[in-house]
Amino acid sequence: MSATRKKPLNRKLAIFLAVVVMWLVGGIGLGLMHSVYHWDFLLLGGYDAGTLGQIGGYYLARVGAQVPALGFAAIIFGLSDFRHPVRTACLTTFASEGIMTAIRLVRHSWAVAPDLNQSIPVLAEVAQLLLMVAFIGFSAWLFIRLHAWLDTGPLARYLHH
Repeated sequence: MSATRKKPLNRKLAIFLAVVVMWLVGGIGLGLMHSVYHWDFLLLGGYDAGTLGQIGGYYLARVGAQVPALGFAAIIFGLSDFRHPVRTACLTTFASEGIMTAIRLVRHSWAVAPDLNQSIPVLAEVAQLLLMVAFIGFSAWLFIRLHAWLDTGPLARYLHH
């Protein structure tokens, strides 16, 4: 942001809005993912390619379903008055999605597959969490750079009269 323009969101409002957006839009994305793609898992076992592919694909689809929510949250953090908005976006996402990850792990929903090595879904949950944190960090960084470039770059004179 340029120094002459005040950022519209204070810190508390930005965190509140970002968490609500991640929860609401992310929930809609996950709901659509589960209603459109009926996930059937076959022959789940140990660390074989079929099991890792099915579980990995499912958790990669979960991250993909939450990308719009993470993108909107990154924009909210980019428009906030945090001194380090990228760090704040990563920490907030890690905290909120980490709580949701812990809840899913405690529910132990993969116990319905008795032959499945239970460490595989745990590692997939952790990988999903890290991917989401990395994505929101990159998105917030990119939005801040793009916004600064639009304020000062070659198009600035056309965008700001």
